Formats: sequence, structure tokens, C-alpha cells
Amino acid sequence: GSDGQDGSDGQDGMSCKVEETNNGAILICADSKSEIFNGADGQDGQDGSSCKVEQTPAGAVLYCEDSKVEILNGSDGQDGISCKVEQTNQGAVIYCADSKAEFFNGQDGEDGKNGQSCKVEETSQGAVIYCEDSKVEIKNGMNNVIEVIDPCGQETTHGFDEVLLVLSTGQIIAHLDGNAGQHFIQLQYGKQYTTSDGTGCQFKVSDEGEIYW
Repeated sequence: GSDGQDGSDGQDGMSCKVEETNNGAILICADSKSEIFNGADGQDGQDGSSCKVEQTPAGAVLYCEDSKVEILNGSDGQDGISCKVEQTNQGAVIYCADSKAEFFNGQDGEDGKNGQSCKVEETSQGAVIYCEDSKVEIKNGMNNVIEVIDPCGQETTHGFDEVLLVLSTGQIIAHLDGNAGQHFIQLQYGKQYTTSDGTGCQFKVSDEGEIYW
């Protein structure tokens, strides 16, 4: 079919412009205008307080307009006491300010009694212990002597020097000086001992039966 008839032209739009003024701006559009005003400034805020600090012999003072705060220095602590030690022939003296304490050396103990001299000789049947005018024979059997131990080694050139006998059963026999004569005791595992022959040897039997000093 044939084309339809053209429609009529639309109405022209309005042209607008903006002009700034001292109070804001004006919007002008053909036959109308609108005025826009600037907003008023807000109220000024309150001024803050001014403060200062002054040093004083006792510390410092903080001033803030109509108020102040005083800050004091801390006081010194009490002085400590000075002491010294002086050695003397009898021991020592400790001086502390207006006091003193004296310490004395302990006295030496009395000399122990000289023991008898002994020696051990192994034999085919066991061993013989000779102690000056006496001897003890130990024969092999269930409790064989497998080792003779002199605690701390040979410590005397005269007199009795105690020894330990280790048996095949693990028992340890000490041959001791009993003043009136020699005697034997069985030592316990896990204990510490001191010889009584005047040498003062300290030795220990461990929990496993080892002997050391």
C-alpha cells in the first residue's frame, strides 16, 4: 500500500541559562526565572582553653586559665647499709654501719689412732690377710674372693690400710680396724662409706655394686 501522511512538528524546547549573583545564582528559562540564594554561615565554635607548664623546685605546675594542677617530685629512698669483711687470726669480722658480727674458725679434731699394717696374699685355696701379729685365711668355696680393692689407693706407708674383698656372689666385705683387732663387715649397695684406718677415705658402693671414690 501507499505510505501514510507525515505527522506535525513538535513544539520547540525552552533554552535556559544560569547567572551567578552576589547572593547565589539565577536560572533564566525563556519566560521564567528562578533565584537561588547562598546559605548563611554557621555560628563560630567556642575557643579552647590555653594551658602551660611551669617547672618548680618541688616538681611542676600545670596552668589552664582558671585552674591549676601541681605535680610533685617523688622522694628519695633510704640509703642502704655499707658492709665490709676483715680476716682475723681467729676467723673474720663483718662490719655493717654501727654493728659487727665476729666468726671464729673451728678447732682441729684430735688425731686418730694409728692402725695396724695389713697385706693380702692370694693362694691356691683363696687368700690370706696378714695384719702384723695376726692373720685371717679365706678359702675358696661358694664365696670366692675375685678382687681385692684398696679404697683411694695406698695411702699409708705404715699402720693399717683397710681393704675391700669382692666375692664371686657379688658381696663386698670390708676388712676394718676395730682398735682392739680387725673385723669384717658386709657393705650394702647404694651406700657411702668412710674408712676408719685414719686416712679418711670416702668411697661409695653404687646400686650395681661398683666401687668408686
